[in-house]
Amino acid sequence: MKAALTSQVITALSCSIPLLAAADFVSEVLLGSPSYRALVLVTAIVILFSSLGDMLVSISVGLELMKAVFVAYVASALAYGTVTILLMTAGMGLMDYMLGWLSLGLTLILVLSMPIAWALKRGVPEGMGSPAP
Repeated sequence: MKAALTSQVITALSCSIPLLAAADFVSEVLLGSPSYRALVLVTAIVILFSSLGDMLVSISVGLELMKAVFVAYVASALAYGTVTILLMTAGMGLMDYMLGWLSLGLTLILVLSMPIAWALKRGVPEGMGSPAP
């Protein structure tokens, strides 16, 4: 499990850190104006949090925490919909979608972190899916 966690984190960081570092360049070259720098920065952060959220979903499924996965998916869909609709009515444009995706990833992380921590605290043998009683 540690190797999978490490590779997921490395992949998420290797995608988001270069985008964070080159936000001005990416904004200028791909979008034609440096004024889109904030959008590129938010996109890099969304990549990181979405990857970490997906990683926690995978861990939860492996630990057979299906109720937590259900609650996380429902909560993240509600958060995404609420944030996107509120920002769309405020006239944020493309940024509202990115902030909606950010809320989705953050909700997954927040909702799944506690059940995973409890399951690991109870003791899960390496390679076993079910927590020990």
